[in-house]
Amino acid sequence: MPATKKLSKLEKAKLKVEIARLGLECKSQVEISTLLSTKERRLTQQMVSYYMREVEKEWLDDAKMNVEKARGREIAKINHLERKYWDLLKYEGVQWCIEQRTKLLGLEAPKQFTGLMGNFDQTKLTIEQLERLAAGENPFAVIAATSISGN
Repeated sequence: MPATKKLSKLEKAKLKVEIARLGLECKSQVEISTLLSTKERRLTQQMVSYYMREVEKEWLDDAKMNVEKARGREIAKINHLERKYWDLLKYEGVQWCIEQRTKLLGLEAPKQFTGLMGNFDQTKLTIEQLERLAAGENPFAVIAATSISGN
């Protein structure tokens, strides 16, 4: 079999499309390499694996970009709505917009802690308990005291 020539960008793109299509049809990498090998170009299972990883990375990057675009669109809508609420002096609406934007941007503090002690609502900690935590006291002791005392 002749030496494999390097693929052009277009040939590589077409090959990746075919590999992706066959992968989505649940073909194994060995089957894909057999189906796509030609007299001029032998495609090994390792090459199929490499191209499949490239395709999966592209899909993941596209999905992340789509999520970011959607988030950006929703934030733009919220910003527009907030401006309207300010013009109408509807402060509850302004507050709602701020809350929604904070959620979309992931800036809101977590309300639940899931850890070795299980789930508990950190908003139910007392000032004393928060001060004990801030002073460096063992969180497990503070939390355990909370559950023993019934808080």
